[in-house]
Amino acid sequence: MDWPLERGHVATVVGLCDGNASVYTTGTFGVIGGVGHEAVRSAAMSFVKAGDDQFADAAPTSDYPYAQPGRVRFYLVSFDGVGVIDADLKLVTSGKHKCRVLYGEGQRVMTELRLTTQKQ
Repeated sequence: MDWPLERGHVATVVGLCDGNASVYTTGTFGVIGGVGHEAVRSAAMSFVKAGDDQFADAAPTSDYPYAQPGRVRFYLVSFDGVGVIDADLKLVTSGKHKCRVLYGEGQRVMTELRLTTQKQ
């Protein structure tokens, strides 16, 4: 999941089916891993499940630009290729878009990674 942050930065949340998760940014912040923590594993697997539920609505892609301001992009990777869903961020965060659950699970991954790194 890619979405724009303040000052032109973008955050990317990655969740894998094995429970691994990472957050990358175009700024100076990032967290890699997290698979060693149950809460992160659970969040990552729920994020993947939510993506699987949306895969049929994704457009096939081989181009991976960051989300534009006011947009959020979901890149869904499968054995059959990569699909993308580009959505209006306000609609998604207000719960009026089909990707609201997927976005929420991405936020959960970020939260669990943040809580894990704060404990260290």
